[in-house]
Amino acid sequence: MHKGVKKYNLNTSNKAHGKLLLRNLFTSLLLSGRLETTEKKAKSLKQYALKAVNRFKKIKSPITKKTWLQTNIITRKNYKVALENLDRIKDNFAVSIKRSRFRKGDGAVIYEVVILNFDEKKDV
Repeated sequence: MHKGVKKYNLNTSNKAHGKLLLRNLFTSLLLSGRLETTEKKAKSLKQYALKAVNRFKKIKSPITKKTWLQTNIITRKNYKVALENLDRIKDNFAVSIKRSRFRKGDGAVIYEVVILNFDEKKDV
C-alpha cells in the first residue's frame, strides 16, 4: 500500500503553529536572501520554499500574484520587496543549505539557508 510523503516535519504540537513558523521563515528568506536556523527548520524551509515559488511561477495575472503574495507573506507592508525579488527569479530558483556553526547556549548545530545567486539578482 502506498504511503504518503511526510512533509514539513517540525514536530510542533499544533499544525497551525508549524505552518505559521514556515511562512515566517519563508518571508525572512525572501526579504533578506539568507538566514540561519536549526537543521529541521532548514530542511522543511527548503521544501516549502521550492513548492511556494513553483506555485508562484504558475500564476499568470499580476493581480493574482499580488493577492497570493499578500496571503502567503507574513509582513504585508514588505510584500512589494518580496514581489520584486520573486519576479527576478526565472527558472533557476534554488535554495542551498550548509552547516554553519554551533549555537553557543545549547550546542545545537546551526545551518545557513541561502537563495543562490540572490546578490547578483539585486544588482540587475
